[in-house]
Amino acid sequence: MNSLKSLSAVLVLLVLAACGGNGGSPVTSPTPAPVAMSMKKVMQSLATSGYSYNVSMSGNLNGYAVSGSGTAVMSPATQTTWNGAPALSETLDLTGQLTANGISVPFSSTATSYLDPSTYNALVTVGANGTAVKFSGSWPDSVTAGSTGSFQGVIYSDSNMTAQVGTITAAYEVTAKTATALNAKTVLTYTNAAGQTAETATTTYQLNSDGTGKITSIEVATTGVGGLLGGNVTGDLVFTVQ
Repeated sequence: MNSLKSLSAVLVLLVLAACGGNGGSPVTSPTPAPVAMSMKKVMQSLATSGYSYNVSMSGNLNGYAVSGSGTAVMSPATQTTWNGAPALSETLDLTGQLTANGISVPFSSTATSYLDPSTYNALVTVGANGTAVKFSGSWPDSVTAGSTGSFQGVIYSDSNMTAQVGTITAAYEVTAKTATALNAKTVLTYTNAAGQTAETATTTYQLNSDGTGKITSIEVATTGVGGLLGGNVTGDLVFTVQ
């Protein structure tokens, strides 16, 4: 059951990492829907207001069906510094209960992101185990239905960012939900130091025309080849926001 706790630690790190970094160039489909949403406003809204979600969990890990429930709480961002420069700090706490093979265990995990105060893009995200994710790109400022693109990131063994242990590719796709809302999906693919795909995390956001938004679902899949989970877990776990 320690593998379940490890997976939750990776999940909370990748949830924050999905917000992206500082830069990037979108590729837009030739016939996007007319409605456009400001990603900057959505990320600013999430950062300044914070959020609290009830989540349900389901999946299959190492051949066992997994279920559970919990809460994801993001504190409102506070002013701080990162590497001597002004930044905003936001912390995501994930807690709950996971059950597999008739055994239930509580879990809790925390990750902290440091944001650029002018763009609200993530400068770096640090997980509970000290692993740090730093992106060289981000979501564009504005998206429409049909917008797609990708950006890259590097994973380090600790927040000092001296030893690289892998890379992340973030691919995003935006589709229409209603006349005043879009669905935005980010797929993070983690490649370990050996060049193997170790984990993926798919996060879906709802973007509203008033500049608000929320995370609606997250799915983490691990191949067991050795990555953030240490290579001891195979399967997938879906977190659905209720």
